[in-house]
Amino acid sequence: LPISAECSQAVSDEWIVCGWSYRYVQLAPGESLATAGIPDDVRAFMKLIRGTVLDVNENGDFVDGHWQTHVVTPPNTERSLEINNGLKEIKAGKDGAVFALMTVPLTLMDSAFTSMETAPATTLGGPLTEGRWKWVHYGEYYDIFKPVPFYNLAGILLQDHNGDRLNYNQWWTSNQNGNSDGGYHNHDNSF
Repeated sequence: LPISAECSQAVSDEWIVCGWSYRYVQLAPGESLATAGIPDDVRAFMKLIRGTVLDVNENGDFVDGHWQTHVVTPPNTERSLEINNGLKEIKAGKDGAVFALMTVPLTLMDSAFTSMETAPATTLGGPLTEGRWKWVHYGEYYDIFKPVPFYNLAGILLQDHNGDRLNYNQWWTSNQNGNSDGGYHNHDNSF
């Protein structure tokens, strides 16, 4: 990502993962990204990576007449990543913001995956992915997972203007009744 003082708004190219659209956005302090209203047949989600955003959802702190959402909302609680379809813009707080913006058609969101070899699972794309992105059965790495329907997809390393790591997104999937969630674990120093 560029230096935010030199670029008030940066929006990445688009990656497609199982039909979901992913873009990474950096906003300088106080800057906004127009969402132009999210169509009724699409749902949008935001994962805040750095900084704060204002008035996206009613979670976080209510300060100076604005809801301020942080990367971690104390005390570390669950919160929805979904963005209201009526939202007109996403505005960064006083420290700016970096976030992943994801959209998915409702028809896809309401569809169960039945195969990792056909669409929508194979609907993948984006910069530097051709010939590189494919779901890999985790049993190819560890024998203990051979009987388990557990798959991994290579990820995206997001870096700041100095080349320092901001985030690494990696995708995995398992059947709904599976016992292969991996438990809580941290990959901070893995990449």
